[in-house]
Amino acid sequence: MAGVAIGKSKAAEDASEHALALVRRTERYAAWRTISDKQAGIIVKHLASLQGHTLNMFVFTDEPETAGYAERLSTVLAKVMQVTFSPYPGKLLPPPGLRFVVGKDREKDFALVVEALDMAGVEKAAALKKAAVHQAPDDDIEIDVGGRH
Repeated sequence: MAGVAIGKSKAAEDASEHALALVRRTERYAAWRTISDKQAGIIVKHLASLQGHTLNMFVFTDEPETAGYAERLSTVLAKVMQVTFSPYPGKLLPPPGLRFVVGKDREKDFALVVEALDMAGVEKAAALKKAAVHQAPDDDIEIDVGGRH
């Protein structure tokens, strides 16, 4: 009988560990496109040298979670930069996530924004650099936000 109790205890412990792992993954999923006040502070502080610079943001989705994330990102960046926010729900279907389009005169700005997002734990710098397109007008920088990412 003692072996049965030990077996049940081990099974309950395994189920509990599995449930806890599932909760942790769900928490990460739910928070993956949010920007906390602490993260916003890190971004704003890191981008202080870009005060008054311009940035265009285009949002190509009507999905509420992504649109909310884009609006929050725009609000945070607007604390430092002049952000033009333009929603185009369902007009185009760009790749999911953030994609920067950068002109040659804005490469340093791009690097700072990417570094700030990475430092704050909002987006991964390597992924943003890989997805970036370097062909905008020379003095332009834009962020395209598409679907779930």
